[in-house]
Amino acid sequence: MSLQVIHKDSLNHWVIAPFHDRLKEGNVIEILGCLHNLPPLIHNPLNKPCLMVSLGGDTLHYRYEFSFVDYLVQHIHLWAEKTQGIVLITPSRRTRPDIIDYIKKQLPFAIIWDGTDPNPYHEWLQNADQLIVTGDSISMACDACFTGKPVYIAQLPKTKKKWQAFHQQLYKESYAFPLEDLNKTAPENLSIKILNERQRVADILKSKLNLI
Repeated sequence: MSLQVIHKDSLNHWVIAPFHDRLKEGNVIEILGCLHNLPPLIHNPLNKPCLMVSLGGDTLHYRYEFSFVDYLVQHIHLWAEKTQGIVLITPSRRTRPDIIDYIKKQLPFAIIWDGTDPNPYHEWLQNADQLIVTGDSISMACDACFTGKPVYIAQLPKTKKKWQAFHQQLYKESYAFPLEDLNKTAPENLSIKILNERQRVADILKSKLNLI
């Protein structure tokens, strides 16, 4: 999805679009992922290591299978055994009830949001030390990568090529890592960059509009 910006005092306009959409013509500002609307985050660590899991759901290209959920659960289980930490899971509106019930049985120690208000999503982003995001949501990945904490992508067995390109770019630029790396390297030994395309685009537009 792209965003068009038109300045009232100028005939010029700019299109803000994800690089994986490959819009090359005209005044295009390419971004990695999407523009989030999160306020600045302050890390509120708990008294134990904390892992937050942003869980997506079925898409037009992939229906969640239990084999994929098992792959996700195995990595979470190993992390919990190693750290004795807290696991927080936020399902999305696309997460099927049978998937949530299955995860509850496999991870009885996890705290899973039940969908009632208030939504703990923002608070849990601040509490978490590490984050897992399923690969069906670009916006969830961008939110997680804005925290500056280790982010691990649980890649779906089937996904669009342009989403694969997005994930590979996150890995290449050290914004995120494949889920397989979750239990390989201690968080303090990782070099992590903060993904803040909203600020980067704002700076570009200010420069182009001579507002700096």
